Amino acid sequence: MKTNQIISQMINWINIDRTYDLLQSIADTPGPSQVAAWTRGSVIEDFLKEHDLLDKSDVKWDRNYKNTGNGLLRQGDPNKKNVWLFAHWDTISYLIGEKSSKGYNIIPYYHHLMEEEARDGLCLGFDLESKQYKIICRGKVIGGDNPKFIPDGDNKLESGYRVVFDTPIHEIDKDGYYAGQFDDAAGCTAILLAATYLSTFSDINLITCFTDEEEGPVCKGNTAFSRGSSRILPDFSAPDLAIVSDMHSMSSKEIASDYLGKGALLTEYASNTKGAVTPPWLFSSIKHIVKSLNPEIKAIISPSYASRSDCVNVYRKTPNVVLAGVASYNRHYSNGIPVCSIYDVMNLARTISVIVLKYFKDDQLFDANLSYQNQLK
Repeated sequence: MKTNQIISQMINWINIDRTYDLLQSIADTPGPSQVAAWTRGSVIEDFLKEHDLLDKSDVKWDRNYKNTGNGLLRQGDPNKKNVWLFAHWDTISYLIGEKSSKGYNIIPYYHHLMEEEARDGLCLGFDLESKQYKIICRGKVIGGDNPKFIPDGDNKLESGYRVVFDTPIHEIDKDGYYAGQFDDAAGCTAILLAATYLSTFSDINLITCFTDEEEGPVCKGNTAFSRGSSRILPDFSAPDLAIVSDMHSMSSKEIASDYLGKGALLTEYASNTKGAVTPPWLFSSIKHIVKSLNPEIKAIISPSYASRSDCVNVYRKTPNVVLAGVASYNRHYSNGIPVCSIYDVMNLARTISVIVLKYFKDDQLFDANLSYQNQLK
């Protein structure tokens, strides 16, 4: 099949309806750190079953790879030329602290940014008898310097429970802007759509990682970030190419308006180089791909700030890291419910698919050694 036919087929498959359905199912499923493999993991597994991936002999799925809390989808032969895709499936959450005069003190297990306001939340706990997570109660999350959770009714909360926001995805603008828990349900949606489509090619070797504990505690050093992915990378040789997807959160709605709806964002460095930095030869390849994309696939090279994510661990294995994502604002509920464009999520999935296809089918575009054939001019 010719490249144009492959791209056309991919565009038809990664459409807006399939993107929305998957994004909603992941985003609306509570996924606090250390829990997502059993909640959002079920959603992803159902999607894989629906599309017959688990029936393929060259596909292996581990919802909780070696008890690390990470989900791994392996396609093809990982010992050959391979690409890894990353997105974190845990969301921001709180641990239960002491009871107070107004509900319970809660301890942020992420970079807490919410001001003193109230948002819908829910408390999740593990039921030992049924061996399942269940909603203990709903209530209100109160932000500020000393965040609290006020449960509805007389529910008594215990250590071991987790509090998350309860904000189902909903449309806020006819241009395709939605509010919801997209960090990083959007990235998970994009890499899962891409991986599912790419599974139709026998010559593509892919490991898709849904990582846990990306959020984690707040510390200055990189050791506080992406602790989930640090548990799996030592098991494997370095990927030839890695694409790390996360939300590219803008500091304000006004700044985000320059990027929302423009497609996938591809940026050169994360967290002002505290995260990964894409090598010049690789970034030139990415820029070339973006310039030559089919008109129905939208992506831009973005100079905007992107936070570090799983890239801090992947970068220790290989410098060949591509940083991708979608624009959003209200990061971590800083000024409201997070917002992104459903069309950007779809285009992120399409763009990742094109990059992977090009990587396996265009050796001249992705060969760092070619630069040795030319002298510095």
